[in-house]
Amino acid sequence: MEVILRRHAMTAGNSKKQYIGSTDQPLSPEGEQSARLCAGAGDQSVSKVYSSPMRRCLLTSRIFYPKAQVEICPLLREMDFGLFEGKNYEDLGADPLYQQWLDSNCQDPCPEGENMDNFSKRVCQGFEEVMDKAASQGEEQVVILAHGGTLMALMGRYALPRRGYFQWQTPNCGGYKARWDEKSRHLVDWSPLTLEERK
Repeated sequence: MEVILRRHAMTAGNSKKQYIGSTDQPLSPEGEQSARLCAGAGDQSVSKVYSSPMRRCLLTSRIFYPKAQVEICPLLREMDFGLFEGKNYEDLGADPLYQQWLDSNCQDPCPEGENMDNFSKRVCQGFEEVMDKAASQGEEQVVILAHGGTLMALMGRYALPRRGYFQWQTPNCGGYKARWDEKSRHLVDWSPLTLEERK
């Protein structure tokens, strides 16, 4: 089964390098415009998209796949950054809790937010549910529209050969194409989406 994992287009928080996880930001005007330019006329062949419930993902789904049915998957939403939400490195540089979080390689819980392990388990549970449902319905392609952190968690867990979580960063509107090996339950033969595939 072919799997396409795509990150949403840019938000205002993305452009300011803020931690935007549970905050339900829409696309910025610039993000929406760049998504429409990248999408061109839209991919008319995709009939179904599994999307995070956040507005930035839902709008990107509609731009890229205008004829697709969008199924909302709450477990695929971004990590909750708690007290770090809406702030960037410059805002948080003097915060000892932030420094402690960085020193843990971002593994410790964000204050009043999620930790990496629980976030990754949640996202992977959502992905497994999507893949099992798609297989039971005979779908030959799965398109997931989600977040940078979501894609990093999924590729870090399922993609072969393996890479670390932070090595799977992808730009807005970017992502990966892969083949789902049902026997091994891994993503194989993966490649980044090329500019042509992102149009």
